[in-house]
Amino acid sequence: MTLVDQMAALTDKKIDETRAVGSFKKGVAIKGEKSADLVIIFKSLPTKEAVSWVANKVLTEIKAGEAPRNKAGFKMDIKEHGFDLVNKGLILRCLVTTLHSNLKQLQPDVHIPISVCKLHLLAYKHVHWFDVNAQNDTVKALIRIMRDLKTRFEGFSPLNPWMIELLVHSSIIQPPRKPLSIGVGFRRIIELLASGIFITGSSSITDPCDLNSARVHASLDQEKQDLVCFTAQTLIRILAHSGLETVLRGSSNLTQDTTVWNGVVVIPLEKVYEKPAEKTSESSDSMETDDATTAAMET
Repeated sequence: MTLVDQMAALTDKKIDETRAVGSFKKGVAIKGEKSADLVIIFKSLPTKEAVSWVANKVLTEIKAGEAPRNKAGFKMDIKEHGFDLVNKGLILRCLVTTLHSNLKQLQPDVHIPISVCKLHLLAYKHVHWFDVNAQNDTVKALIRIMRDLKTRFEGFSPLNPWMIELLVHSSIIQPPRKPLSIGVGFRRIIELLASGIFITGSSSITDPCDLNSARVHASLDQEKQDLVCFTAQTLIRILAHSGLETVLRGSSNLTQDTTVWNGVVVIPLEKVYEKPAEKTSESSDSMETDDATTAAMET
């Protein structure tokens, strides 16, 4: 019996619905990933005691269906997001939330935090959107490629999975024309990042799951926006000089070290955005003294 089946058995008691989410469900997992996600929507308020009860119930049922030699391998860890089912280094993250109508009734220290519940409801919406709109092999392949680039190039680390998925989808799917090929699509994605699509003031990409139609990059501060942009600008120059294979398979040093491509020297770009210096207490006191002196002179 699968974990989803275990949850279904509890439907009449505490759980409204369970749904697999995340990279494995979407088919965009990359090598090395050892955790999968499952959203569990409680009918009632998700108290910590209720979450613990469900976790222990699931663990007991799973062990009951396993051979004796395998039972010891299963462990359950209670977490802020819900609970994790662990077996031989593999993790199933059970993300607990509740019905949207219950959110306002959540209380700190008693229930799963409201901020966590909202994130898990968003994960539920994201996988539904993906199932309807992004079932294209090229889109999935390019999402995996971009997730791999994120792990190798520090400059892409601010991009979260949802940003990558929407960026790839909007770059490849262009109705009424046919979707772009994987090669053309990859170059277009890097070009869009290099052009500043995730920079403040850009039209960017509207989040289809946000009720306020927010831009998908709104959570990035200006320092991270600049980091993503100049990293892509360095990579697009390498791509322009036959460096595609190296970008796809090369080391993270490509965006940090000077390289030569067919006689063309590519120097990594540097940040443009400078974070404003914080005012110190001494400078504040100095400014107040100067203001007082000026006021006294005017008087």
